Amino acid sequence: MEDQGRNYNLHKDNPYVGRRARLRMARRERLKRFLVKTAMGIILLTASSVALSEAIKQAADDNITELKNLNDSYYEEDYDNLNDVALGELEAAYGDNQKDENNVNEVPEEKTEEQILIQKYCDIFEVRYDVVYPIIARLTNDFTDPSYLSDYAIDGSTMKGYYIQCGSKEEAILIRVRAISQVPERYGTTLEEVASNKEYQSDMDYAHQVGYFSTVLEVDPCISYAICMAETGFTKGVAASKNNPSGIRFGDDFASFPNITVGIIEQICESKKHAVNDRVTPEDIKPYHAPDGDGEVNNYWLDNVNYYYEYATEHYEELFDLPTVSYTTSTFSI
Repeated sequence: MEDQGRNYNLHKDNPYVGRRARLRMARRERLKRFLVKTAMGIILLTASSVALSEAIKQAADDNITELKNLNDSYYEEDYDNLNDVALGELEAAYGDNQKDENNVNEVPEEKTEEQILIQKYCDIFEVRYDVVYPIIARLTNDFTDPSYLSDYAIDGSTMKGYYIQCGSKEEAILIRVRAISQVPERYGTTLEEVASNKEYQSDMDYAHQVGYFSTVLEVDPCISYAICMAETGFTKGVAASKNNPSGIRFGDDFASFPNITVGIIEQICESKKHAVNDRVTPEDIKPYHAPDGDGEVNNYWLDNVNYYYEYATEHYEELFDLPTVSYTTSTFSI
């Protein structure tokens, strides 16, 4: 059947036919223009997106290339300088021997026993090794003197007015470094020249220090430990203010020591001095260390010392970390 809407001549006498046809044609024209515009818009948008994508990709590629060139240039310029710095640091750390094949296996000179012990007690007494070592070397003729080799004697090995028959190099060196630190003028130096100004602190507890240095000086540690505990407990009073755990007096005042370890050693030296005079018990020592009438506290001194003395003898090995030893002979002589 022929389309009546399209065949205008068939309905020319109908006044409504022409109007409908015109409306249909107008709608078709508008739809056509819409479709054409839409298609062109899609085409333009697609083209723009492709162009934009290509532009972004090209910019990114350019940036990556520039960054790579910059990094390559940086490392090429600084590579030699970096190697020079690293080599300089290695040379500073390991010394010129790294470049000298003849010195690669060179072994440093080992220290002698005397050098090690003198350094040890210089640290403890806070005096200078470079001052003290030459003094002791001179007194022993560089440690070849017959009296040193046979009896470890250094400058007669005297302490507190008594001659000491030393039982080891360590005992002899301890005694002499102590003397140099206390009376440097006797050895041709001064306190200002010999002082190291380096503080010493032992890594041993107080009881172990008493045990160790009593062994070096060959005296019973129990009496020194008991006196220190009764006087200050190692931490109170003049132990805290003057490093004097046993309350030793020089004249009318309490003595002052550079550190608590020196204070402990000084008490052990006192115990050794008492031993030469057969003063080996708290009762024997009391009249000299804590005489009656010299303060009310001295009235309780003997009871307190005896308490700690008995405790130390009962717990000797665990307290001092030492095997039990009987001290029956004196190493002092007048």
